Amino acid sequence: MTNAKWWLSFLFAGVAAAAPPAAPPDVAALLEELGKRYSTLDAYYFDAVRKDELVKNGALGAAESNLTLAVKKPAKLHFRYRNAAVETLLVTNGETTWRALPSEKRWAQETLALLDDEDDEDKNDEGKSKDQPGDPAATAASSLVGRYAVFGKLAARAKWIKSQTLKVGDAKADCEVVEIDLGKSKHTVWIDRERYLVVQHEEKVTNADGYLKMQLRLRKFALRDQVEDSLFAFNAPEKWKKEESIVFPNEQGRSLEGRAAPAFRLSTVEGENVDLAELRGKVVLINFWATWCPPCRAELPDISKLHQKYAGSDTVILTVNNEGGAIAKNYVKDKKLSLAVLNDTKRQVSKLYGIRAIPTVLVVDKKGVVRHHWTGQRPVDVLTKAIEQLRNGG
Repeated sequence: MTNAKWWLSFLFAGVAAAAPPAAPPDVAALLEELGKRYSTLDAYYFDAVRKDELVKNGALGAAESNLTLAVKKPAKLHFRYRNAAVETLLVTNGETTWRALPSEKRWAQETLALLDDEDDEDKNDEGKSKDQPGDPAATAASSLVGRYAVFGKLAARAKWIKSQTLKVGDAKADCEVVEIDLGKSKHTVWIDRERYLVVQHEEKVTNADGYLKMQLRLRKFALRDQVEDSLFAFNAPEKWKKEESIVFPNEQGRSLEGRAAPAFRLSTVEGENVDLAELRGKVVLINFWATWCPPCRAELPDISKLHQKYAGSDTVILTVNNEGGAIAKNYVKDKKLSLAVLNDTKRQVSKLYGIRAIPTVLVVDKKGVVRHHWTGQRPVDVLTKAIEQLRNGG
């Protein structure tokens, strides 16, 4: 065989032996599985780095931050945020919640449970919360989890780009890269084929003045039984200062005191309609609670006593529960409590009042103005004193 024939034989043999290129995946099926995965996550730990690049009128700005979010539903959460200027820490075990500013060595402790904000009905096309509650932990949950639960709805705007392997911690993730065009914003996501997790997300928003580019990339993650319980406990270092309360930078909407109580109309679990506007002229105590919340369960007997004490008077005691009428009704019956339980299954009133943690109690005066707004369990004598002051015109 001549050299030319030998080379041609080798070349064509190599072509014949080579594996054909992999067929592009079904993007719709891929995003649907991604949505299912994030919709059903009940225990997870994500540690990510976020890089932002902003160009406006020719000026360039850049920032980098770190996000750590761990959750064990229904009530355990660990959230840490760090950038060049600030570090915040929020931890709850379902009964006690700790808030800390590690860079300032300050911390606070509250007896309350945090509410889950991952509600698909409250997400826009990008999976972001519509109401933007000003809650840093809720924002992180939306960025790392909530938005991907609705990505299955975006298949018509998505296309496959390529397959690529990324390193996540000490492991490798074989990914499918998908681009989603939402008009003003474009998203590129790297989806781990084995776990159906987004290990990297790049988003670019363009306007007339310039653009904002964001990259979010996982550094570590754990799921289900791999999520350590130690994440949901907090022990303050000895030299840290304990405060009565701590508000994080850029946190908003933590109190309605001095503002008109938002109007609402709900039905009780017994089927009776209650309209807050029709209670003008009365003092109204509103308690937000859930059966899974230990501080709520501890506080409810006191709320029940208040309901009995003020029955038929110029004071009304209401409670709001979003778990479904049967759950709340059966719990109240089993515990032999006397309560007016409003059924807020769609969380409309909870969102209207900006409820981020429970138990939450508001006391509204006869003119419909919120005079007290407490988060966390309160002694019955504190509640009684607040009611009596308002009954007497205070």
